[in-house]
Amino acid sequence: MKKILGLCSVLLFFGCKNADKKFTQVDPVVFEKEINDQQVTLLDVRTPDEFNAGHIEGAALINWKDSLSFKAAAGKLERNHPVYLYCKSGGRSAKAADWLVKQGFQEVIELKGGIENWRTAGLPITTP
Repeated sequence: MKKILGLCSVLLFFGCKNADKKFTQVDPVVFEKEINDQQVTLLDVRTPDEFNAGHIEGAALINWKDSLSFKAAAGKLERNHPVYLYCKSGGRSAKAADWLVKQGFQEVIELKGGIENWRTAGLPITTP
């Protein structure tokens, strides 16, 4: 009986621990260094019009506002591969990051302050 209670306690602990898992926010300078120094999936979760007005080079567009499309595209991503994401100012990307973590993505990094903060830091923007 003690073994069963012990096992249940361990499972409960790890279950709660995973439920508390969060994404990480980083400033633009750190974000740029990390997306340039390692293999990551870089996501822009803004609308197509916002993306076409300027985005971070190498970013894939998956629009958070189009829930079905976002979930379909995110479902094709590798959950063990680092995912870096951003939006305009941080609201949508925080929601998207939280959703990705809940779906089992292991490493989710959000650009703090979004692309507006990126621009303020003087970092490069690409347009089609």
